[in-house]
Formats: sequence, C-alpha cells, structure tokens
Amino acid sequence: MSTTVELFAVEPAPEGARLVPIPHAVEGPRPQTAIESLGLAPGIYTGLRTFGGDRFLCLREHLDRMERSMHLAGWGEARLDRKVLRRALAEVVRDRPNGGEDWNLRVDVFPPGSSLPGSNSRLLIARWPHHELPAAFRRDGVRLGVAERLHRFQPRVKAAEFAARRAPFPLVTREAFDHVMLDEAGRILEATSANVYLVRSRTLHTAGSGVLEGITRRIVLELAEAAGLEIRLEAPALDEVGSFDEGFLSSSTRGIVPVIGIGEHTFASATPGPVTRSLAAALERATLERARPAWPPPAEESGSSA
Repeated sequence: MSTTVELFAVEPAPEGARLVPIPHAVEGPRPQTAIESLGLAPGIYTGLRTFGGDRFLCLREHLDRMERSMHLAGWGEARLDRKVLRRALAEVVRDRPNGGEDWNLRVDVFPPGSSLPGSNSRLLIARWPHHELPAAFRRDGVRLGVAERLHRFQPRVKAAEFAARRAPFPLVTREAFDHVMLDEAGRILEATSANVYLVRSRTLHTAGSGVLEGITRRIVLELAEAAGLEIRLEAPALDEVGSFDEGFLSSSTRGIVPVIGIGEHTFASATPGPVTRSLAAALERATLERARPAWPPPAEESGSSA
C-alpha cells in the first residue's frame, strides 16, 4: 500500500520540542526510502505505533533499547534527550491521519557529527498512517518466506543499515508477510521485522540468542509464562516446521500475526492455532492496560542530549 511518509527534525525549544518539517516526503510503502533520500549515514532507530490516537506501548523500553544500541554501535555514552523526544512524539500524534485514528512512527538518531537538512539536529521522526491488516491475515494466517544469506551484523543493535539491507524482501502479502533469517545450521532466528515463535504441545520455541531484543517479544514471553506454556529459548530448525502445531510473529506495529507456513514447509494444523489466538487476545488486553501517552514521562525517567 502506497502512503505518504512525513519527516520531521526534532529540535529543543523553550516549550520542550519543535518539529521542523523536512521537504523529503515521498510516495512509497517504506519509510526507509524517504529517510535514505536525506543522504545521511544510517544510525539507530525504533519503530512505533499509536493506540487510541496518542498512546504508546512500552515507549520507555523502546528508548532504552535505542540507547543500548547507540552504545553497542560505538557512540560512547551518548543518550537521548528524552524530555525533548517525548514532547515531540506527543506533538506529532496530536492530529489524526486522514481516514484513520492511529499513526505508525519511526524515530532515528543519526551518528555523531550528522545534521538533518535545514536543522542542526540529528534526531528524526517519520510518520505515516497506520492501516490495520486485512482481516483474512489474522483469521486464516500468513506464510513467511526465507531470506537467504541475510543477517544482522550486530543482532542486539536496532541499526538502520539493516532496514536498508532487508528492502529487497517484500513485506505484508499473505504469501510472503515477512521473511525469516537462519543461522548457519538452518535454524530460524527471527523475521526481518518481527520475532518468530513455533508451538508444539504447549511448548513455545523461539531463538534465545542471535536476535534483536524485541519489545513486544518481552510481553509475549511474559504472557506465555502466565498461560502455563513451557518456553524453550532455542532456535527451531526450518526443516522441522512441519512437526510443529502452529506458529506466529510478534512486532510492535502489528502485534501477534498467525503463521501457517514458512518457505515450503507448513505447520501441522495449517490454520491459526489455539495458543496463537489466546496469546493474541491476551496481548490486546495488555496493550489496552499498558499503553500510555508520550507525555508526561514516568517520574523516574530522565536523559541528556544525544
């Protein structure tokens, strides 16, 4: 689906933050295209969406991960100015997208020494309207492709260079909703934009290392444990997919999406299973309970400028 991506430089201001529109909005399904058009070296980013117009799920955890990624990328002890960023996020979602209620957003911080066009800031917010998935995707499930030879250079770093390298692999079609990445032994690590879970006999299998620390993944594992599932943090083998009962993805912008097959392999049930449906419903309830506006921040949160 083609959509307009709007870009804003985030600058500090007496009232907290100022959004400076960057005239590089483009038509296209990927915000990466608009961001690459700025000609800056790729930095660190996170993907967000709003719930109920102006609320975010686990925003603090997203910002924590950005700062860890900045450190692991070799940027020293640089930190985000969370007061400014939270004010900017609250402002950028104040209005509603045409024909909808919620926004998808991406926050990028570029490497030290960078500056955005028309600004001395290196902090960027991209926004575009959030569109719910077709009902059939959640009702009937989707299939995943396999991203041959694609991997993260630093799995724990949410790096924009990876978002650029995954661009050749299409997203959000029923036959190739996403693509999984494999380790050298042919085991499933994660998808290019989501974490992957396989279920067999009420045991949840998902890679425990070599993957991005998904924010929604933490909630899913918490909910799975509360539901009495056994959790096995081991990457399942691609050629054993047919021996599993069901599978699903989780991401911050899509929640839980049922998966019925990966590559040429299909799960035993070939339909979304009871564990997937139960966890999806539990995640929806948790989102309603936990999502909060960007401003005001939690009392314990503070930060200095990146």
